[in-house]
Amino acid sequence: MTKKENDFINTPPNNPIFFSSAEQHIRKIFDDGDWIEFRALRDKSTASGKVHTLYRQAPIKENDSSLNEWLTAHNAKGWSLYIGANPRKSNRCSGSCNAATDGDVEKFNTLFVDFDDADPEEALVRIESASLPEPTLLVASGRATGTHAYWRFNEPITDPVLWRSLQIAMIRSVKSDKAIKNPSRIMRLCGTENHKRGAPCRILKIGETFTKWEDLKIKPAEEVQSFQSQHDPDREPCTENLNTVTLSYLQEETEDGERNNKLVAAAFDYNANNYPIEQAIQELAIARGVNRDGLSESEAVRTVRNAYKKKATPSFTRTVVEETTTADLISDLNETKGMAPEGFSPENVATAIAVKITDSDNNPPVNDKKEVTRADNRPVDPRDRVLVSNVSTKVVMENGRRKIVTLYKPVDEIASEMSEALGGYPKRQKKRRWNYGLFLIPMTYLPCYMTERLFVGFVENVKQCRGILSQPLRKQSSFVG
Repeated sequence: MTKKENDFINTPPNNPIFFSSAEQHIRKIFDDGDWIEFRALRDKSTASGKVHTLYRQAPIKENDSSLNEWLTAHNAKGWSLYIGANPRKSNRCSGSCNAATDGDVEKFNTLFVDFDDADPEEALVRIESASLPEPTLLVASGRATGTHAYWRFNEPITDPVLWRSLQIAMIRSVKSDKAIKNPSRIMRLCGTENHKRGAPCRILKIGETFTKWEDLKIKPAEEVQSFQSQHDPDREPCTENLNTVTLSYLQEETEDGERNNKLVAAAFDYNANNYPIEQAIQELAIARGVNRDGLSESEAVRTVRNAYKKKATPSFTRTVVEETTTADLISDLNETKGMAPEGFSPENVATAIAVKITDSDNNPPVNDKKEVTRADNRPVDPRDRVLVSNVSTKVVMENGRRKIVTLYKPVDEIASEMSEALGGYPKRQKKRRWNYGLFLIPMTYLPCYMTERLFVGFVENVKQCRGILSQPLRKQSSFVG
């Protein structure tokens, strides 16, 4: 690692780390004593995701043999080397493989952006157009349109919310990658190879360091939520429209392989029926997912929050009517849906007229072929009548009151009712079956034919044998010399 920096561009892949470039990168964005996270990621194309981490305190030293060996070993094809752009609290972090999470960061020395669609010249033009000063560090990430920029200030930020809002303001002003706003963000380490692009990550320009973030003349920006809750506080949650999957999840313990799926489905249904997210988290995630089914709290809460990020609509809507008498309810419901009254099955469909069930069972239905008026005072057109509906009615009890609900019928039931109402049409299509009768005749005849032929042949052979035996034996001639 004694090569000069100007030889870096001509370095072939898989060469050792250019320590001088990596050291300069770290010295510009970290204070002495800061914990630095080195992270090596295995490319997904070569192996399933593997993460290796290593921690050192700034400043790093060239005679650190273990660091040199670790970086050199991971600067091979199939691996990518990164550093945590913000200092970590310690060398013991809470993520998998000891990788840092957002909670492991409490100090912020820089603001930085990642241009994934701009070369260095285009990146500087965007920075100037946003009225921002030139960055402290300008880095080529190894791809033609990949550029990183860092603004370092001597007075670090200690408020993660403030830092995140400043990152968002910076990203919007220069139109860079929108994802670069989490405290534990990692960035590619200078002096390493970008094997995906076949080019090195190198420092292009070093600028001044700023005293504090206010010198950048940017204002914190409010983060726009990735979703807007569709909860309407002026409207009560629609309990009647919860589907059967949700009701089953609320009442019964779920099996091991169905816990997440049932929780997701119930959360979507809660969202569609105007349940606030707080109530969904408490009733679905905590009470059922965690306390009953044994899911981790973070996983269950995250599942519900993800379900509320998407717009949802009820899977179906039940029409609920307070019942006085069953006849009144069914009559009103049939008029509303345009359905034939229950029990109406005329013998002659062609001359059938829609009728209305009266309140009294003693009064017979009106069927004198006179014009009948619908509930909306519109004359009944024979073409309007519906002998078969795709919904069925059911009386249920809720809070001590009888209610009637409408439910969708399965296709087989609808087809059966249509066939019955229309005199056998539409007919069910039967599966085509082979007629084996044509094959049974020769197959049945064949053994008989063969038996007959064998018997005839046997009789003929017997006759021949009898003929031979009936002839006198000839004397054997002898020759006397």
